[in-house]
Amino acid sequence: MIRIRVILGGVLLALAAAGLLACSSGPTGPALSVPVSMEINFKPTALTGLITDAELRIVYLNDNDTLWEEPVISRGMIIDTLGLRPGENIEFRLTASSAAGQALYVGFDTVDVASGTTVVSTIFMEPVVSMLRCSPLYQEISLAGEAQATVGVDIYNVTGLFGAAFRIQYDANLLDFAGAFAGDFMGDGAFFVAVAEDGYVAVSVTLTQNEQKNVEGIDGSGRLATLLFTGASVGSTTLNFEAERARLDDETGQPIPEMSQLVFETGEIVVIP
Repeated sequence: MIRIRVILGGVLLALAAAGLLACSSGPTGPALSVPVSMEINFKPTALTGLITDAELRIVYLNDNDTLWEEPVISRGMIIDTLGLRPGENIEFRLTASSAAGQALYVGFDTVDVASGTTVVSTIFMEPVVSMLRCSPLYQEISLAGEAQATVGVDIYNVTGLFGAAFRIQYDANLLDFAGAFAGDFMGDGAFFVAVAEDGYVAVSVTLTQNEQKNVEGIDGSGRLATLLFTGASVGSTTLNFEAERARLDDETGQPIPEMSQLVFETGEIVVIP
């Protein structure tokens, strides 16, 4: 029996259900196959709104043998049942894509599979496009007490980023903004400001030049900001980026190349009693 769990952007989102389900065929035939059942959500109840397709590639690295699976997307979940023959160094590579066929997240794990054992495969999914996203994608906070929701705002796969600005909308009837602080991606010397209005938080983080050194933009992925919220009323609210107001600029104040294809991944906060 194999259990597969998926981690998206560093946050555990789902544990696949795995059972001894009947399986009529596998990569090399039914006689030696180990049954595998997957049910994967990227939020507790569904995939993110961006993902509509998935591909699972199973590679027997020792034998140079590969199986491709296209799991069914049903009720917002990735579902698949398949058979694997026992072996060592078996790589599971999962790709999650948009309706346009653009690969958004990719992750992989390598495991050994033996008959009669339970194997847990942990697939760490990372964005492979330029993306601005909330992390975690989903969380619950209690209305009672001093509970806070901590929302990271992460940027992925950019080059020459000197300044970033964005707005995140939320339902002000359900959440109260409690504060914000800069992430570590832009470094300690970056200028940071976060202003909350009714129903949104506007954030700006920018590197600063000085006379002694010319500061260049930053490449890669990392955290731009962390936002804090407390519950105001019971209910569920999305955290939406205002795409038309987002800016990712280089050191000259012009949009970086990735800005034109930037993908926005929203979050969700549920306030419970």
